[in-house]
Amino acid sequence: MRTRSLALASVLALTLFACDRSADSEAVAAVPVGDASSLTFDADGLPKFKPGAWAFSQTDDGESETYQVCLGAEATAEIREAVNSTPEGCTKDISRAGGALVVSGVCERGGIRSNMRFSVRGSDTRASITMQMSLQNAGSSEATPMEMKAEGRWIGPCPAGVEPGERIEE
Repeated sequence: MRTRSLALASVLALTLFACDRSADSEAVAAVPVGDASSLTFDADGLPKFKPGAWAFSQTDDGESETYQVCLGAEATAEIREAVNSTPEGCTKDISRAGGALVVSGVCERGGIRSNMRFSVRGSDTRASITMQMSLQNAGSSEATPMEMKAEGRWIGPCPAGVEPGERIEE
């Protein structure tokens, strides 16, 4: 199994609008926002999560892993950068309907079209994240969809010596 140090924010920052990847795929299916969410948003409309240690269970392209990571203000800054930037050749729509954050977008660069939809639901101590993406080369009809799902919960303060963004070793 792959070992990764993925925090909530880095998932979005690393996957949002992957315009330069080359693979064939169809358009992505819509990700439902799902049950009501009680996320709170900051003045810029981005979700706020309780700083501290978080436990995540993540499934990415069929592989699952669990891990703990320390989240803090730095993670919020990463989410802010990813949500507020729109790379050249891309369009993006942001919704906060039903107390959830949903970012969807399309990029067309270098003969590759990518469709992405990212959803965050939950509260400041629980998070449910779904990201679906598809890539399509011009003139191709073969599908290569990608999907990532993560469930996270706040478990307490970060251990001494562990900084926000760092994985907590068990």
